[in-house]
Amino acid sequence: TLSAEWQGLSLPRAVWGALPARYRASFAIEPLRLLLPKCVNPAVPAGAPMYVVGFFNSPSGLGRGARLFVREQQRAGLKVHAVDVSRLLRVEPVPGLYDGPLVAGDAFAAHAGPGTVVVHANPPAFMAALWAVRRLLPGKRILAYWAWELEDIPPVWARCFDHVDEILVPSSFVAEAVGRRTTKPVRVHPHAAPEPTPLRSSPTRPFTVLHVSTFRSGFFRKNPLGVVEAFRRAFGDASDACLLLKISDIDAYPEGWKRLRSAAESANILFCLGSVSEQAVNDLYARTDVYMSLHRSEGYGLTIMEAMRHGLPVIATGWSGNMDFMDTARCRAVPYTLVPVDDPQGIYTIDGAVWAEPDIAAAAKMLRDMKDTEFSRRAYA
Repeated sequence: TLSAEWQGLSLPRAVWGALPARYRASFAIEPLRLLLPKCVNPAVPAGAPMYVVGFFNSPSGLGRGARLFVREQQRAGLKVHAVDVSRLLRVEPVPGLYDGPLVAGDAFAAHAGPGTVVVHANPPAFMAALWAVRRLLPGKRILAYWAWELEDIPPVWARCFDHVDEILVPSSFVAEAVGRRTTKPVRVHPHAAPEPTPLRSSPTRPFTVLHVSTFRSGFFRKNPLGVVEAFRRAFGDASDACLLLKISDIDAYPEGWKRLRSAAESANILFCLGSVSEQAVNDLYARTDVYMSLHRSEGYGLTIMEAMRHGLPVIATGWSGNMDFMDTARCRAVPYTLVPVDDPQGIYTIDGAVWAEPDIAAAAKMLRDMKDTEFSRRAYA
């Protein structure tokens, strides 16, 4: 039996959930636009502190990006404070993701004065994050760190421009998408590279292909089904090849999990499910031979960059943000065709938008070639 409190909320929750995503975003942003002051681009003296607002205890890509950003700024010698707003995502935090100090809300008064605030959150969560740290904002320059995966941003994002002095983005692809909608400064600031984990070659291990994705970032955009199909075309049920799928947030799209599990029903396809520590993900990179991402679009492609940093050869769709850095001899860009966006999950709903449909046959051939040539990980171990 539902509690009286939940019964009282069930109808509003159902109505809210039935609204298209674009309307939910608009309704979430509008009240905060009225309550939050507009940016005035204040001067920030040299040596003033930086406050990075993000999802530090979340396993999401946004959380990973915020953690990497803080470490990068600290290595550069800046005075940096982290402010966690993970509760806005309403996801279970993963212990150990961030072990640095955090500035709590009741300490904001001690941090009054000039400085810079960098918010690692896309709209509408960006506006909610600003509201959560509103007592920290007076006198500070406000930067947004946004990532987006299509050639144009959602129209509702434009309503946030009055509340930001500058926008940082991870790639030239995102810079073009954001820049066409604003006169505010837009600057490319690629994600900082993580520290690599030592390679762990094994002559007895099957040739292992790794793919990492989360359904919360888009089942159809990340396209794990394409990775499974390419692997099956390349190797079938062969025991000397293995596909490892690191998948999280399957509850965000149960139908996708049903389809993926059915497509991957084979002894040489394994799953690693759920959220794990960054070290556990690094260990996966260290124990595999090639990383594959047959995405339909990436704002940056953080897992692709991480795999490269760990020394893995990469096969990935040759379009969007990852093409800023996927330029080494050990990378293979999969040919593609641009097609209208079709996202039954409802994350990407911009009229007229396109994304890439990777050539699965070409990707399968790249896998076979990589298994048989010097580009195999073990040739470099």
